[in-house]
Amino acid sequence: MRQALFFAAVASVFAASNDPVKLDSGQIAGVALDVFREEPLPKGHPFWTHPKVWISPHVASVTQPSTAVQGILESMRRFEGGLPLQNVVNWAEGY
Repeated sequence: MRQALFFAAVASVFAASNDPVKLDSGQIAGVALDVFREEPLPKGHPFWTHPKVWISPHVASVTQPSTAVQGILESMRRFEGGLPLQNVVNWAEGY
């Protein structure tokens, strides 16, 4: 039986080493990371292109429905009105 672990790093537990070699051993199926030893993660770092690494921005927090709904409604208003959207992901920058 194949052994695999997918690790979602909380408080940079895995990211502390920033070591893609651990992923290539076959014991870890993948990692989801939002924290790195160096922030932002350098453009040339192997994690950006590693097939077993999922990178998300470091924005983890508890969502408050009252403020989240306001943001969603504002985004819908802007989109429907043809206005520029806020908080858009910039794929060229990596975030």
